[in-house]
Amino acid sequence: MQEYVEHTVPDRMFLQQWLKEIPSHALEEHITDHEIQHLNISTPKVPDATVTESAHTSIDKDGNKYIGKMKNGCYHGNGVLYNANGDSHVGEWKNGRKNGNGKSEYTGGISINGFWENGILLKGKLVDKYEILTYLGSFKDNLKNGFGTEESNGDNGNYFYIGDFKDNVRQGPGKMYYRDSGAYSIGNFYKGKISGFGYLEFSDL
Repeated sequence: MQEYVEHTVPDRMFLQQWLKEIPSHALEEHITDHEIQHLNISTPKVPDATVTESAHTSIDKDGNKYIGKMKNGCYHGNGVLYNANGDSHVGEWKNGRKNGNGKSEYTGGISINGFWENGILLKGKLVDKYEILTYLGSFKDNLKNGFGTEESNGDNGNYFYIGDFKDNVRQGPGKMYYRDSGAYSIGNFYKGKISGFGYLEFSDL
């Protein structure tokens, strides 16, 4: 039997307490080992629907191919959908919609290992292999919304952020660590940048 691991999104109370305890120095190890340990986030395991018993194969008029379990003519249970445009999704389905743990992969280089409810992505891990960016946290309307972490090693900068997001940008209380300079900032973010009251510390490099 396939084992599933449920997502737990970061606790906002932890962030609020954490923001009050401003450390005397910014160390990458402090962020990755201490804070990530408290986030308690795990990615779900998805089934290999191609080897399940009683699997059906269906190809619609647009060329999208589904392999997996069905009910009343709809995707229902474990299955994998291969879209004609190259996108795919493997995981749990209910009445033709993504519902439960699954993984979506897109031709643009983005993959999402997450949890869906009635076709709506609620939480998960997004990896953009071209932007070299990873997001782990909550979603709303398929955008980063709520509490999460974001790590970038690409053209957008070399940073680690933990805090609030709104409509795909950093917005609300959070903490940013800039790996190249060793600096970090704590405070309220607006449209991706720290705004209003905040705290900034530079390393002694």
